[in-house]
Parts: sequence; structure tokens; C-alpha cells
Amino acid sequence: MPNLQQLDLSSNAFNGSIPPDLGELPRLAGTLNLSHNHFSGVVPPELGRLAATVTLDLRFNNLSGAIPQTGSLASQGPTAFLNNPGLCGYPLQVPCRAVPPPTESPTPPATTTPLPSTASSDRHQPIRTGLIALISVADAAGVALVGVILVYMYWKVKDRKGHRDGGGDDSSKSGLCRCMLWQHGGSDSSDASSGDGDGEGKYSGGEGELVAMDRGFRVELDELLRSSAYVLGKGGKGIVYKVVVANGTTPVAVRRLGGGGGGGADRCKEFAAEARAVGRVRHPNVVRLRAYYWSADEKLVVTDFVGNGNLTTALRGRPGQTVLSWSARLKIAKGAARGLAYLHESSPRRFVHGEVKPSNILLDADFTAHVADFGLARLLAVAGCAPDGPPSTGGAGLLGGAIPYVKPPAPGTGPDRFGAGGGYRAPEARAPGAKPTQKWDVFSFGVVLLELLTGRGPAADHASPSTSASFSAPVSGSTATDRSGSGEHGGGAVPEVVRWVRRGFEEDVRPLAEMVDPALLRGPALPKKEVVAAFHVALQCTESDPELRPRMKAVADSLEKIG
Repeated sequence: MPNLQQLDLSSNAFNGSIPPDLGELPRLAGTLNLSHNHFSGVVPPELGRLAATVTLDLRFNNLSGAIPQTGSLASQGPTAFLNNPGLCGYPLQVPCRAVPPPTESPTPPATTTPLPSTASSDRHQPIRTGLIALISVADAAGVALVGVILVYMYWKVKDRKGHRDGGGDDSSKSGLCRCMLWQHGGSDSSDASSGDGDGEGKYSGGEGELVAMDRGFRVELDELLRSSAYVLGKGGKGIVYKVVVANGTTPVAVRRLGGGGGGGADRCKEFAAEARAVGRVRHPNVVRLRAYYWSADEKLVVTDFVGNGNLTTALRGRPGQTVLSWSARLKIAKGAARGLAYLHESSPRRFVHGEVKPSNILLDADFTAHVADFGLARLLAVAGCAPDGPPSTGGAGLLGGAIPYVKPPAPGTGPDRFGAGGGYRAPEARAPGAKPTQKWDVFSFGVVLLELLTGRGPAADHASPSTSASFSAPVSGSTATDRSGSGEHGGGAVPEVVRWVRRGFEEDVRPLAEMVDPALLRGPALPKKEVVAAFHVALQCTESDPELRPRMKAVADSLEKIG
């Protein structure tokens, strides 16, 4: 087992303690899933020796004691430990002093008071009978009081739900499921702390809600927790799972934004408003947000699952894969352009994506493009779960569900080696304090289109050996320098692929065959007019002056006329 990378032992009715030897798997890097079993005892501290990239799943067992804060165990979220009645400590909101030891509960000492005499019993019989009657009346009154409190709480919750749903025009169309996140080891929701009723207190006791964007999505939180999950990726923007629900027929993608940020009524309302705005975005070329979950310790977003990877892997990420044909590439470009044009022109807020790049263009089985990851940065900011590393869009990106995504290449080796998709950003985006605009998206789309045409990423080290010298050579004293260099509107160097292609067209220094992806030349004859037209669209999108770039709607219309 030294080469084992993932281990799924869920739903096997295993009992006993968790073997500490599981912490000695040196190659384990994906998931260690021990959920839905009957394991008991403590969580072995040896599990902390596993790599930080390992995602633990110990839900639905009978574990107890304090959660060790060693190694990778300290980086796990509360979801990994849910529904274990005796577990306590971080990241659960169950103080260990509040959890009595399961096997050391002291039994009440036996009474040694001697029995009273018969005469004494007869003398105190009326008092004892009256006491019993009083206790009975008190019990009845207590039951009635509990009933009144339950009825009051029911109507209070219903009234609060009505006020919350009444804030938007489409609120009546969305399904709202009141749920409790089982942070207290599977305890009933009534055991959770209800807070003090104001501000942070309302959301600090583990109470949460799974909100569906429309009535067609009918999934409860417990169904998500019980379903088998496959980790698609783990990074600065949270862990992404593929979850199959509805009797194993409906796959969805679930991104755990993180357990930080706390709760708070104001923050919850702002998060809900952002999610509702994103949920109203419905277009065949945009990944659709289906639901979101909010609590003090967990924030989740649920989207449709797009199962054929992303454009990065389609172009270069899978060894031995079929080369994308010209028709497939043109179809992908048209679909992505339509999705972005909808976000810019027709969506409820005329959104800016802010991070257009191949890894955020997902593909289905028919190679239809789905724009993803729009709005995620904004939701992370509102939730107080800022992503690790440098911010990608200054907090102004507006969700598009980068769910699911294929694990990105190692830092410094892939097309995103500039960080956060920097190689695809417009020159003006590199200026300090710059805010995303729709013209940023147009430039980024132009770089993606050039990558589809040339097979090369934005950086010079993606050039083929035969062209790498000219591809990375500095341009001086030419039109290309003025229009794609770091000039008045540049704010920084543009991607090398833009300079290389622009120089090839404007100075006629190389034939078209040298700029087209060599993989395309090995297939059927290319329609030269279509390829040249697509190059011209890409060059218009990547003008250094934002005012010279077309709107995304015009880009989509131009591509529709090709082919």
C-alpha cells in the first residue's frame, strides 16, 4: 500500500477503532474516506502525519474525545467530523468540557436513609399525596408551556422566512429548506445553541439553511452529506466535490468555501443577495448556480456538474487524448463568447467576470463551452473566506461557479504561472488598485482565442522549439510595439502570444502555417478564411487601448459569422 493515493472505505459497517497505521501512507494525496461506518474511540493523532492535501471524511461514525490538532488534522474543516456524538474541540463548536466522558458517568449513590416506621408513614400520607398532585399539575403545566414555546418558535421562524423571501421579486419561486448543520456530533437541532437573538448570535449556534434557486432542485442538506463525494480539487478557493444525489442519477458540484468568517445577520443577508443575483443568471453557456448553504461555520455553493473537464486539459492536459479539431475549437470559442456576452449585456447586473481563462471554460460531452467561476471572488469576500494567495480580481469578480475544475498544474509549470490567471489579464489590469471592467474580459477572451488557434499559452515558454526564439523576442520600432506593448494604456507587458501573433500579421514576418497549432495541420485541411477571420477577431480583442476593443456582444456576433 505505499503507493496508495486515495482510499475510500465508506459504508462498509466497519467497527472498532481507526487503525493508526493509516497515517503512515506516504503517497496518499487525495481522499481518506471512512464515513458511514461504526468506528469508535478517538481520532488517531497519527492521521496528522498525512499530507496537507489529503481530505479526511470521518462523518457518521461513533468517534469520541478531543480532535487532535496535529499536522493535517488541524487544517480540516468541521464537515470532516460531523455526526460523531462524542467528538469535541476545534473545528467543531463543541467545547470538550461540555462533553461528558461516555464511560465514566457516575451512578447516583445509593441512599442509606432508613425506612420510616408505619406510624410515621401514616402520619405523613396526606402530605405525600398532596405533593404528588402538585408535581402532576406542574408537569402538565410544563408540557403546556413547552407546547406554547414550540408553536411560538414555529411561527417566528415562518415569519422570519417570509420577511427574508419577500426581499426579491423571484423569492416565491425559490425553495427554502430549513436545516441544521450537525456540528454537535449528530445531536438533534434543538440541542444547538440558539444564540442571544441579535447580530452574530442568530447564526453562531450551528443553524444554517440550504437555499435552492428554483423549485426544480429538491435536495436536502442531509442528502448532500450522505451522498458519495469525489474530490475534484482543493485550493485557495475551497474544496470542490462531485456529489451524486437523487438516487444516484443527478451529479452536482459542491464547493466548500471554508469555515471561516463567522455568521452574522447582515453578512448572511448580503451573501444571500449575491447568491440570488447569481442564481438568476441562466444561459446555456454559463454554469448555473443551483443552491447555497450558509451557517456560521460552513458556506457551500452547489452548481450543475459539467463533466468533460476544462479547456486547459482539452488543449494540453491529458496524455494521449484526441486533438481538438478546428470545428470543436470554433464551437468552444462561440459558446464562451455567447456566455460572456450574456453576462455583460443581459444578466441581471451586467456582470464582469474578471478571470476569463481556459481553466474557467468547462466543456460537456459535446464540447459545448460553459463559462465558470463568475462571482466566486465576491461570495468569498462576503463570506469572510478570502482565498489563499494574491487576490484574483480585487474582490470584484462576480460568481460563475468554477465548479467543477480539474486540478491545475504545479506552480510555475502551466499557463497560469503568472498567478491567478495573470497571463490572460489585460495590460491595464496590472495597475495597482485597478478594478475589473468588461473590456478586461474582452482582452482575456482574445488571449484564450489565440490559445485555441495557436495551441500556445500566454507565456513564451509554451512556444515550440522551432519558434521559441521569435516568439519571445522583444519587439521594437514597429507597429506591434505601439499597439500591444506597455504604452499609455498598457500598464504592463502584454502576453507574449499577443505580441508574437500581432507581429506576424502586421509585419508579415511569418506564414499562417507557422502560427496555427501544429496539431491542427496534421488533420483535415483547414478552412484558411475561417482561421484568418478568427485571428482577426482575437487581435481586435487584444488591443492595448481598451477603447479600441469591441464589446463582447460584437465579438460573439463576429464569431457566429465564421463557419
